[in-house]
Amino acid sequence: LPLRKADWDAYLSWALPSFKLATAGVSDALQTHSHFCYSDFGDIFPTIQALDADVISIEFSKSDAKLLNTFKQYGYS
Repeated sequence: LPLRKADWDAYLSWALPSFKLATAGVSDALQTHSHFCYSDFGDIFPTIQALDADVISIEFSKSDAKLLNTFKQYGYS
């Protein structure tokens, strides 16, 4: 994400369709993976879900597992 939060919406508006375009022709036999590191994912979790990736890996070892509440909030358990 851009450093300035004010730039996030424009970036995410570009990144989401770009990811979907890049994965649109992928065979169902393949898995799409996305990987995210050290961010406040609660702010962008709806966009992460909208990627519709088969596998989402997120690093949050330094957050005292606070991200688990975000996952729960969005229907993951």
